[in-house]
Parts: sequence; structure tokens; C-alpha cells
Amino acid sequence: MADGAETTMHLTILGSGTCVPSAERYPAAYLLEMEDAPPCLVDAGGGAPWRLAQTSVSYRSLDTLLLSHAHPDHTAGIVPLVQGLMYTPDFTRTAPLRICGLQPVLESVERVLRAYPALVPDFPLDWVELTDGAELAVGRCGVSCRELAHAVPVLGYRFTLDGLTFAYATDTGPCDALIALLQGADAALVECSFPRGGETSTHLTTAIAGEAARQAGVGTLVLTHFYPRIAGMTEAARTAEIRAAGYTGGIVYARDLMRIPLG
Repeated sequence: MADGAETTMHLTILGSGTCVPSAERYPAAYLLEMEDAPPCLVDAGGGAPWRLAQTSVSYRSLDTLLLSHAHPDHTAGIVPLVQGLMYTPDFTRTAPLRICGLQPVLESVERVLRAYPALVPDFPLDWVELTDGAELAVGRCGVSCRELAHAVPVLGYRFTLDGLTFAYATDTGPCDALIALLQGADAALVECSFPRGGETSTHLTTAIAGEAARQAGVGTLVLTHFYPRIAGMTEAARTAEIRAAGYTGGIVYARDLMRIPLG
């Protein structure tokens, strides 16, 4: 992380798991708190609103959802979130909810919401279509996007605020765009689906995540999206595989409800 920088961003792990049901790990969802900005969610897998209720941040205060791709383990929490915002007694939402992502992701979420006639919110849904290289702002934080490699179209995000850079890359396989997204980041949340030997074109292993972080010069590598094999490994075994790839920076293994200062 950046030496001498104040902590202007915090990341809370709402879900460090995958589509495989787990008692310890909910599907992918991450809360990002930034100075002088409303909190936002980066992905919203099933159970995200309930995990959020275990933090000090209210679902009512959410301003922006940044979606990586359309798979349900990254989007299924949107339906109960919208339902909660509509039907909480003694609460009326008036502020827009901004939902950002690639066109097929937004179309997928819209279709799901339309399938429920009772889920036509009185408050605006602000659909923001993003493309590779697009930029937007969340409060004072600048956000840029890169399209990564997965079974479906997927975006990674790069956040820059007060000299701090945080990168988000899940889900993805190995690709040049991943290195560019991570380049010089103070901290990066990167998927780590499998141990060494489980290589695929759509997900990362410990070794490949470590190699990408080494090439990009990432300060602290936060690993997440654990399928059962890697979730069952000891931290020492995971670390050995990452260090063997030459990465020497900090390593954090995501756990649900872990809150991480990004500076």
C-alpha cells in the first residue's frame, strides 16, 4: 500500500465464495467505502443484502452497483436488494440506484427484474452501460474498466482516489488486460479459484494470480473466489504456491465480513 497515504478506501468482503454453496463463504459481493462518496457494491451475489446487514453500512445508503458479469453468483443479490428498497416499512427510497456494467450484463439484470411484476421500483434505476476502457466517477474516486477473459463478457475495475489505486479482477482467466488492470496497484482483489495444477482459460490459480501480481507490481494481493479445493488448503500451502511464482508483496486471503483498509 502507498507509504504515508491516508486510508481513503475500505473494502469489506461480503462474499468470498463461488457458485458452490458453502456455509462459510457467500457468493461474490464486495462493499467499497470511499471518502466523500456513498458506499457502493462491486458485484452482488446471492445473499449480499444479508451480509451487508452484518456491517455498519445500510443497504438504504447504496448509490452504485458495479457489476463484473452476468453469472448469478455475481448478480443474484440484486433482486432481493431492490425488493428490500421498495418494501421496507417506514422507508421510501427516492434517490436513483446506479447499476453499471457491460450491455449484456445490464440486459440480463433487467430481464430478471421484469420477471417479477411486483419489482417495478418507484425510485429510478440508472442503467450505465460500460465498455472496455470506459471511465466513470464514484464521488471523487475515478473508476476505469478493462474487459478481461472469462466464459462470458466480464469487466475488471480500477479505482483511484487520493493517490491510492485499487484493482478488482474477478472472474477472469490469464490475459494481458489483467496485467494492465493491476499495473502498479497499491492493492488488488484478484480471483484465485484453484490451486496450482487446476489451470483453465476462464479462472486463475494461486500460481497464475501470483505471477500476474508480480508482473504488475501489486503492493498487496487480496485473493478471493475460492472453490472447495483451494478453500480447504492451509494458508501456508497457498502462500507457497504464490511465492513460487515470484510474488513478494503482501498477501491477504479474503474471508466473509473481513474489512480491509486500502491505504
